[in-house]
Amino acid sequence: MCWLTVKQQFNPALAIASAVTANVKKKPEIIKKVHIIMKNSLRIFIFFICIFPLISTLENGLYAQTQGEQEKKWAKSTFRKQTDSKVYPIFSGKITIIDSTTFKFDEKTIILLNDARPEITVLLQNGIFYPNIITGDKKAVIKTQSELDTLTETETVIYNWSRTDMVKISHFEEIKTFFKSPKTRKFQFYLYRLGLMNATVCYVELTNKSATRKTSLLEFMQNSHVTFFKEGSILL
Repeated sequence: MCWLTVKQQFNPALAIASAVTANVKKKPEIIKKVHIIMKNSLRIFIFFICIFPLISTLENGLYAQTQGEQEKKWAKSTFRKQTDSKVYPIFSGKITIIDSTTFKFDEKTIILLNDARPEITVLLQNGIFYPNIITGDKKAVIKTQSELDTLTETETVIYNWSRTDMVKISHFEEIKTFFKSPKTRKFQFYLYRLGLMNATVCYVELTNKSATRKTSLLEFMQNSHVTFFKEGSILL
């Protein structure tokens, strides 16, 4: 009788090699054991193939439950640390409306991802919110296709990561838990930069000194100014 070591039992290839070198008279018994080992290995493989989607589903469900709570904590921490307000001026350059979700401010562009609500587009149309609030006043460097063709793969990644000529925005929502005065409202949104796969959570405060509790959100937005902006954490 040919006994298999523990190492051989968890390594079908090693078991097969041992079987080949075993006594020829014991061949039928050895082949039978090899078949059993391979069958058990296949069962383990199938088990993990079946259980992996379940594990992924459970992880995604847990993530969905905790992500919203985590974002609330980030927002609370960000606005709690807000010590001063800065009134950002209305954009004074050229605003070009490409379509209902694409707005160009001189050489920089903001794209709204699947969201053309008037409460948001009015901020862009009126120059209340614009790319320089996010990227700074530095002029965007835009390379031509011929210049891009000369870049190495690493240089292309670095260039895309540092680009400021285009940003994308989604999930622009008011954080109503911070509503204390009708003259000030706080919002958060997801920011997507070229060269980065994951979005960054951003926070913005809008102030409308003439607003009252009866002022609609659209009316509030139309006559507001950005008084606070900060980039938060990257979503994983």
